[in-house]
Amino acid sequence: AAILLQPFLEFPFVESRLDHAVVLAYLLTLALRPQLQTAPLFCVSATTPGTGKGLLVEACNLLVRGRDAAIMPAIQGTSAEEETRKRITALLLQGVSSINLDNWTRPIGGEALNALLTAGEWSDRVLGRSETVSLPARLAMAATGNNLSVRGDMTRRSLLIQLDAGVERPEQRTFREPNLTGAIARRRGELLAALFTILKGYQQAGRPGCGERLLGRFEPWSMAVAAPIRWLGYPDPTDSQARLREADPEADKLELF
Repeated sequence: AAILLQPFLEFPFVESRLDHAVVLAYLLTLALRPQLQTAPLFCVSATTPGTGKGLLVEACNLLVRGRDAAIMPAIQGTSAEEETRKRITALLLQGVSSINLDNWTRPIGGEALNALLTAGEWSDRVLGRSETVSLPARLAMAATGNNLSVRGDMTRRSLLIQLDAGVERPEQRTFREPNLTGAIARRRGELLAALFTILKGYQQAGRPGCGERLLGRFEPWSMAVAAPIRWLGYPDPTDSQARLREADPEADKLELF
């Protein structure tokens, strides 16, 4: 775990142990996603632009997959839900396996994204044709944004990484490793070996605690990803959901009501 987290040590995490646990969960999810029926959304939130949200998602994808995630920009307006469905269908038809909802300014939620995260198969009408397709929905999903929040049912479908550089212009910071993506490319074999050593070590240890703290609708993911992270001595990555619930605008409205 120490080897696997080395490339991420210069990111300004708010709660290092919990945020490291969620980073580990995202890395393991990227590796295991084809075998898992469902997996949660990984949110990366920062207080100011330039803190490294997109770089964190890119670094994780380069490490595991050798290439960055497909970018899905924010969709706004009255037809946002319908447009979201169309984009998801188009991406699945292309065989995309990792998506980054990049720089979303509004709280993330909606029927389409909620369904995508909890369904092993996605059905929709193909644009321009009177034809419905059913596609395997084995996507690893991340989202980035400044002061990012999720709403409604998305709070129990998401995990959160929080970044705060503590400076007004975080893009002007200096780093010991100025070319992070290049360093990951050079060390990718060593880093992947560390990732698979964690998974193999957990299997050989008899999968302790795999039936504990199962997240609803993500039970196989909890056993395959969250349990090995607890076994390593880190917090459960689902503990980060408490931070999302605090910022849920729909929960605020219900509390006022």
